[in-house]
Amino acid sequence: MSSLDIIIVNYNSGDGLKRCLESIKRADKKHFELGKVIVVDNASSDRSADFSIQMDELEIIRNEKNIGFAAACNMGASAGDSELVLFLNPDVELFADSLDVPVNFLLHEAPDEVGIVGIQLVDLDGRVTRTSGRIPHPANLLNRILLLDRISPRIFKGYLMNDWDHGNSAYVGQVTGAFFLIARDLFERLGGFDERFFIYFEELDLSLRAARAGYRSYYLAGVKAMHEGGVSSRSDVSARNYYLSRSRILFAFKHFNSFEAWVVTAAVLTIEPIVRFVGSLVRFSPAAAASTISTCRRVWRDLGEILSERSRNG
Repeated sequence: MSSLDIIIVNYNSGDGLKRCLESIKRADKKHFELGKVIVVDNASSDRSADFSIQMDELEIIRNEKNIGFAAACNMGASAGDSELVLFLNPDVELFADSLDVPVNFLLHEAPDEVGIVGIQLVDLDGRVTRTSGRIPHPANLLNRILLLDRISPRIFKGYLMNDWDHGNSAYVGQVTGAFFLIARDLFERLGGFDERFFIYFEELDLSLRAARAGYRSYYLAGVKAMHEGGVSSRSDVSARNYYLSRSRILFAFKHFNSFEAWVVTAAVLTIEPIVRFVGSLVRFSPAAAASTISTCRRVWRDLGEILSERSRNG
């Protein structure tokens, strides 16, 4: 029987991590054997990785500093050896069939071209969240940066598929990293996640590289899990927006031509902060305005370092 390793990167997830692990214990495992459940704790300060739970498969790796999501995922994956690898966020709670159905689908039912599988995620109220995406290209990335995909998502399509209700199974450009199932062989052939992406866009980048190698991503709507979303980044919006801006610039220079990458970078550095700042004023949110200013300053300050990352292997 095939085996599955589950990799969970934890950073200040509160009680979510323990609930996630308990849901893994309860989930059906008819079509696979559970290999290791590896928690990589990125120097959490909230003691979220300090808990008691009876789970023979559990292994906890404690980092002395936050090395980033992509690097922690690679670290966790390298500690296992199962045929399949599931990258799972600590704020996800599985239902009974959340593991069995996608594993069986990838192993036995999916066409050979399917290399990555995600499932339907619902919020705390049971509403389907729109988590799949298109592979970013200059136009849909700019539509997202300029918030045009929010103003008119059917006309200005962003790389997030907000214009699709996620009610049916379908091929997609990428599935969310909150539940990202992939064969170990493919993951290792692709070199894992690019660690230049501290957080954000690492799954987009891997999905694009998989597609170029002939493997597609598939969104499986017939099985669900509950995803609270944004737990780790909720306390520091400025840091979240900084790493999002940083990853957009890195992605553009990695996958677009030079002119397109500089256009995206210019939009991230100038237009996006203005749009965010005006939006915060409209919402009468001084905190959001201050956060936007802080993020903009940090991106400008670190621009040289961000651009230097282009030459690092990944």
